[in-house]
Amino acid sequence: MEAAKISTEVTDPKAGTTFSNFWLNGSVLLFTPELFYDGAMPPPGIFDGIFLIPALSSEVQTQSYLSSLMSQDSSPGLFYSVPIEKASTCIFEAILNEMIFWGKELTLKGHATSPRAYPPIINPGILPFNNFYGWTDTVFDDNFCDAMRQSPAQRRRVSIVDGQIGVIGAPKYPKYALFDTPLEDMYGENAPKL
Repeated sequence: MEAAKISTEVTDPKAGTTFSNFWLNGSVLLFTPELFYDGAMPPPGIFDGIFLIPALSSEVQTQSYLSSLMSQDSSPGLFYSVPIEKASTCIFEAILNEMIFWGKELTLKGHATSPRAYPPIINPGILPFNNFYGWTDTVFDDNFCDAMRQSPAQRRRVSIVDGQIGVIGAPKYPKYALFDTPLEDMYGENAPKL
């Protein structure tokens, strides 16, 4: 495990890492490393192992400590410290097991119970998936709009075949909805209140 190597093999006292794991909506486990080097630039190769891990996004940059703190998410949450000597593979496996256990246990407890516009349902938890098609020539507008209707419909059929019956009639995320999506398809029974 590349993340464990930094803790067990890198001896540079100026190098540091913080690892965070996030369980989102009951099924998405994100591993987020934060890399620190107390100097202008880290030596070449010192964090290469981390960069081998496939990333959904990356915000690698040189920044001040204050800038780093200001970029943190403001969602409700808790922190708790567990001292360890080294972040070994065994420790990472234990962290992963805890994340899976508690993620499943707490998934629906993290949703708001007060009235809200979206999502109109919380069980099953639905993850929005963003389709994006871009083009440069407006002569193809109709082609792309047609593809944008067909592709998600096919993905929905595949999800149902995969046993994800909760997607039948599930609300569409308003930010990702196509321009002519009926309000009811996004907000369900909450649409009249809007």
